[in-house]
Amino acid sequence: MNQSLIRRLGLALTLSLAQLSVYSQAPDAVERVRAADINRPDQPTPIAINNADGQGLFEASKEKGAFWRAYRFFEQQETQTFCGVASSVIALNSLAIPGPVAIPALANKKLFTQGSFFTPKTEAIRPVEKVRKTGYPLAQLGDTIRTHGVKVTTVHVVDGFSTKRMRQELCEAIRNENALVIINYFRPYVGQQGGGHFSLIGAYEEKTDRFLIMDVNRINHPSVWIRAQHLYNALNTVDKEVKMNRGYLIVTK
Repeated sequence: MNQSLIRRLGLALTLSLAQLSVYSQAPDAVERVRAADINRPDQPTPIAINNADGQGLFEASKEKGAFWRAYRFFEQQETQTFCGVASSVIALNSLAIPGPVAIPALANKKLFTQGSFFTPKTEAIRPVEKVRKTGYPLAQLGDTIRTHGVKVTTVHVVDGFSTKRMRQELCEAIRNENALVIINYFRPYVGQQGGGHFSLIGAYEEKTDRFLIMDVNRINHPSVWIRAQHLYNALNTVDKEVKMNRGYLIVTK
């Protein structure tokens, strides 16, 4: 792909995205990880995709297959708690899993929407009203996605789970044309305000060791590049509702 085309694609990316295993861990784990991270010389410095540095990283990245799979069906989460739902719908549509809703504007192609994501099977795992209030824990979201006919590997990141392993598994999924990764992370550990959140991994840039988080709350947060170590720290945190660590889901068909 020539440099001119890459730059044009980077501009399109900027305009579109800027607009708009189970383990337990001690309850004090979040504070402990936070303290360790504060002492690091390289503080979390997310690089937004909608600036020159972010576009440069996109051009330099050799591992961005997941971005192109998800880009076509990327959408904004409909409510404050639907980050997991939006991420799941993007993954299912991107992997060409037939959805329940025929979209007239797309020649009646059957897709998933954030409303049709919920079914009697998903209700048995976590009722939609509870999702509207508090969202999903990682494992329950994985179980829910699985009801739609895909394979889901649920990975909880804990102490002893190395950054090397995380990097390897995420990069393998980025390369796999039949896979996408949904991450469940704690925003402050990637230099952002907020709490627990779901989004997708789109790319990896080897020289700077950064992953591209494709943020489904794109109205308030641009997609960003974050160092692998800081991403690991953000995953290695506790969801207080279930007292289990966050992590990621590898969704494959």
